[in-house]
Amino acid sequence: DWLCPTHCIEPAICPAIAAPRTWEMSDAVTTWTEALRRERPTAGPARFPCRHVVHGVGMYPAELAFRGFAAWQAQFAETPDGADLVVGSVSSCHGAVGILRAESRRPAAGTAGDG
Repeated sequence: DWLCPTHCIEPAICPAIAAPRTWEMSDAVTTWTEALRRERPTAGPARFPCRHVVHGVGMYPAELAFRGFAAWQAQFAETPDGADLVVGSVSSCHGAVGILRAESRRPAAGTAGDG
């Protein structure tokens, strides 16, 4: 029964468990992405790790959004029938992660297209 404080700076000793934090969410997202890649063409992860700059202010470089999209485009170029991109906003402790899926709208081989 714990809610992280709004402005938690994610210290090495986690106040929720009163012990050293033994995980890094970015690493967990990378491991999950690698597992997904074994099942379906998957780019990324495009992670937006929020890091504290000054008290109460966390941010990530906007450049990461462009890198993530470029990785997805490159994967889709290699696998034109479809590709996923794992994308998420994460802190060291937790985050929100999802999958963007692109699939080709080209007619399958041997079917009539619409011109």
